[in-house]
Amino acid sequence: MRGGGASFNYLMDKIEVGDNVLIGAFTTIRYGVKIGTNCVIASGSMVIKDVPDNSVVGGNPAKFICSTDEFVEKRKQKQEMMPQWNNGDKVDYYRRLWGQENI
Repeated sequence: MRGGGASFNYLMDKIEVGDNVLIGAFTTIRYGVKIGTNCVIASGSMVIKDVPDNSVVGGNPAKFICSTDEFVEKRKQKQEMMPQWNNGDKVDYYRRLWGQENI
């Protein structure tokens, strides 16, 4: 080696991703990791270990948060708490929000 530089061995391996997987933006997945089916990986996560089927993971390093069934149930509960509007209500809301009488 010139200049006494260090020698680096670059390790490469495949990443296995199962079916029905959502991988958030800016997620880093280390080589050799296997992601199971029906998984959600939060954006910005650093996945360094295998992710089991039907799980939601996130963080740096990515950790188990809940199962996908629990995640879906939580989302349904939050959706039920949201106001249900018909089209006329939405138009009125945006008119008041933007201060416009005629949209």
